Amino acid sequence: MAKFLDSSALDSSAKVRESREGSLSIIFFKILIFLCILGSVLSLFLGIKLAFWLLISLFVTKHKNFT
Repeated sequence: MAKFLDSSALDSSAKVRESREGSLSIIFFKILIFLCILGSVLSLFLGIKLAFWLLISLFVTKHKNFT
């Protein structure tokens, strides 16, 4: 009887450990996906900003050449 109680306690602690590891991996992947989305949004924003400044600089240099 004592062996049965010990084995059931070990099984329940193993199940708790597995569920805790599973939830940690889910949280890790959610953070990883969030960082990927954040990086792509930031790179898109910086790309648009860079293209905007390049257009402005081209416009200014063309204006300076004509005057």
